[in-house]
Order: sequence, then C-alpha cells, then structure tokens
Amino acid sequence: MAIIKCEECGKDMSDTLRRCPHCGAKQKKQGKKMKSKSKKKLIGAIASLFIILLLVVITFNIFRLNKAESQRVEDINANISYLLDKNTENVAKVVIIKWINECDDVKKQYSELKWKEKLYVKGYTKVKNKEEEFTKAINTIDKNAIQNVENLIQNIGTVKINSKDKINDANKQYQNLDSELKNKVANYKSLEKAIRDYDKLSAKNVEKLIKKIGTVKYNSHCYNKITEAREKYDLLTSSGKKLVKNYSKLTKSEKKYKSLKSENKEAQKIRKIKNSISITSFTYEMDTVGGCDIRIEGVNKSSKTIKYIYYNIVAFNAVDDILYSEISQEAVTRLKETGPIAPGSHFGNGRYWSGAFYNSNTEYFKLVSAEIQYTDGTKQKIGIDYVKYISNWK
Repeated sequence: MAIIKCEECGKDMSDTLRRCPHCGAKQKKQGKKMKSKSKKKLIGAIASLFIILLLVVITFNIFRLNKAESQRVEDINANISYLLDKNTENVAKVVIIKWINECDDVKKQYSELKWKEKLYVKGYTKVKNKEEEFTKAINTIDKNAIQNVENLIQNIGTVKINSKDKINDANKQYQNLDSELKNKVANYKSLEKAIRDYDKLSAKNVEKLIKKIGTVKYNSHCYNKITEAREKYDLLTSSGKKLVKNYSKLTKSEKKYKSLKSENKEAQKIRKIKNSISITSFTYEMDTVGGCDIRIEGVNKSSKTIKYIYYNIVAFNAVDDILYSEISQEAVTRLKETGPIAPGSHFGNGRYWSGAFYNSNTEYFKLVSAEIQYTDGTKQKIGIDYVKYISNWK
C-alpha cells in the first residue's frame, strides 16, 4: 500500500481506495498508470543509450587512422620532436640553416596532411617559434662575424713588412663572409689600402733581394740569394708581382745558375771518368784469313778494385765506312777484360783477344763505349761522347 494524492482535492489517501475518503471523488487506476510510465522511461533510456553508443562507434570510425595515415603522423611527430630538441649554442651557421630548411619541410609536410591526421600531430604550433629562434641565432652569428672582421682590420694598424699575417688573416675572414655580409663591413676600404701598401713594401723588399744577387757564380752563397729572392717573389700577390721592376734579372740569374750547375755537373762527370781507367795502348794484328788479334792495355786510375772491363769497338775501312764481322755479322765487337785489377795496377800486358773480329778490309778500330764493374758491386758506364777521356786511340 502506498499513499497518493487525491486527483480532486489533493489530500492524502491510500492507493487501495477507489474513492477519496475526504471528497468522495472516484480515483483512476494509478498503479497501472505508474507502471506504464516507468516502462516508457526505461525504453527511452535504452534507446538513448543505443543512440549514444551508435554515435560513439560512428565517431570512432570517422576519426580512426589507417596504417598509412598513422605512419604520416608518426613521421611528422618525429620531425617536430627532432627540431624542438635542437639548441643553437656553439652550433655552426650552416647547421642552423639546415634546421630552418627542415622547419620549412615540416610545414609543407603538415599542409599535406588530412584534417583528421592533423588532430594527432603534437607540438606543431611550436615549430614556428623554433624557426624564429634559429633565424635569430643566424643573425647573431652574422653580426659577430662582421664585428670580428672589422676588429681584425682595425688591428692591422700601420702597415709594415711584418704585417703580412694580420692582413692575410683579416682578408681571409672577410672572404669567408657571404656577399651580403661583405657589404656590411664598415672599414673594408682600410683593408684594401693595407693590401696595397703591403704590396708596395713587399715588392721593394724583393727588388732589394734581386739586386743583392750580383754576379752569378756556382756556389751555395749565390744559390741561397737566388732562392730567397724567388721564394719572396712567389709569395707576392699578383698585383705585388707587377710592382717588381727588376724581375727579369731574377729570371736571368736563375737561368745562368742552372747553366753553371749543368756545366759543373758535366765537369764532375768527366773528372770521374778520367779517374776511372786510362787506355794506354791499342793494337791489332791481321792474320791471313782476315782475323784480327786485338790487344788493349791500360791502368786502373780509380781507388777501387776492378772486376771486369767491357769494351765495345767498331771497325772501319780505309774510306771510314763501318765494317761488319764476316762471322758474327755484327758491327759492334764486345771484349771483356777480367780482373781483379787493383788501384794503380796495369792490365792487358801480354794478353790479347785472338780472332776477335773478322774482316780483311779492316783499317782501324774505334772505341764506342765501355763499362767498368768494380768488386764492390758498383758500375760505371762510359758512352760514346766520353770515351775520349779514357783513350785517344784512332
């Protein structure tokens, strides 16, 4: 049993009574009505819940990313995280420029995403701030670079012959600047003047060095003067070289010294050949069949023991034609003297090469080359232009 309100008078009454004890009004069947209302409410609640669930499922499917979309989001998030983690302190300008370009790449990458993909991107709004940070860092680097060059130029001071390093350092740092930054160096004209002044001083110094060479002789003192003048000249700038008025004297001195060196080298070679062996006698006898028995005598003038001497000789007829051996058909005959031949000792005495060459028209022989092998393993070759220094036979 439950207490309800009378539909007429509104006073309390039992829900089991059909009429109100207060006003006598007949009551409707409230129990069934209440049950019907409760049932309708339950159905409505279930329907609402179903609609909500349906909306959740639809929404989930709309916002859900497929594999390709997820990968694009993952890639851009990784790029953003990479950029946001960068610190510009003590970083080279070229690296920061690379980061700025990567910021532009991220912005392009973001613009190509679908609207639902953008919902999953993290930190994109901070990329612009990071790009501004990078740009500011580059501006600071550029400003410091300009200031550094200006300071280096100012520190050159009065140009002297020892100002080269300061000038070169300032000019090198200036040349390393971008074209745009070069135009912002306030005292660049001072650097240009310093370079011109140094060229003049350096050229004058080189002129003095060239003048000091004097008469060219083949000795170390003259060589050092020529070398110093050449080295200093080569260090000049192209404009500085044009200021050296006596450069032709340097080139002539170099040419003369080279000629003297060549002459000295030739003299040394001849002296060495003269101090090897000396052929004191060359004779031959012709037998009845045209064979030549050849005898060569000489002395070891070197300080080393000779192991072998090889002679290459050529025969000539009465009208100076070269003859060929009738046996070997060769023009050059090779003879071997066997040692050991001690320093200062004579060789060839009482020995001869029997039938070394066969041609009955032989009038005379010439030595065309020789080779000496010493017992210490060294060799000395004497060519056709130098055999006259070890023998004068005709």
